[in-house]
Amino acid sequence: MLIGEDFLENPAICVISADGYNDLTLKLNKENHTAEVVNGATKPEEVYSITVKKAEHGTVTASSETAKEGEVITVTVQPDTGYELDTLTVTQSDEAVDTESVDNGYTFVMPAGDVTVSAVFQAAESSGELLPPATVTAKYNYSLLSTSTVYLDFGQDADTQTWLNKIARVSVDGEVYKQTTSLVMESNAWTVGTDMNSGTMPMVLQITEDFTAPATVVISAEGYKDLTVNLTKTGTAAMLSIFAEIGNGGKDRTRS
Repeated sequence: MLIGEDFLENPAICVISADGYNDLTLKLNKENHTAEVVNGATKPEEVYSITVKKAEHGTVTASSETAKEGEVITVTVQPDTGYELDTLTVTQSDEAVDTESVDNGYTFVMPAGDVTVSAVFQAAESSGELLPPATVTAKYNYSLLSTSTVYLDFGQDADTQTWLNKIARVSVDGEVYKQTTSLVMESNAWTVGTDMNSGTMPMVLQITEDFTAPATVVISAEGYKDLTVNLTKTGTAAMLSIFAEIGNGGKDRTRS
């Protein structure tokens, strides 16, 4: 690079800018024709992206969407009710990045490359001590145009109603069903609601009838021990009957 000596002040400050680099500042002396670096031209530190994959049954957030190599990133996980974190992985070009558990989540040191954060949530084991209901009545509701359902009536006493309102998770043969407000046109779903087709209109646990019998239903309610209900079927379509039995003791009652 050639710089003319037609500057008036001596020494003079010369600033050189280049795309992708910090500015270079020189002190020029035209008496002895020398140049002294005041601030070196160093390439800016590269910034890498942090992608957080959307997870089922919980949320995952990172403390930043981008970071430079060596920066510490915090990952926060929040499971949905009835779930817990199973695995958390951070990868960079398919290589695992070490994570460390801390009070508010997990941390990792940003590598020299883009990273992806992934989490898997699983159904939480019940840690409650209260006992769930000991009796159950199964009722099948056939529908040709909409969703056929199974109603499980555990009784209408105050204790049972409290338990119903505490249900957080329902699984059938190990598959966790989703909670919805209505089962119309749903599959693999459950809700707690009124049996409008019964004269007494009891509050019942309602699940979609899309499982293969015999089936095992595990019901988890906050503060209660898990309740297992074994279901069997006889007949088909509108002539189908559902039979229910408490899997961990108690009496069972059945009806179509």
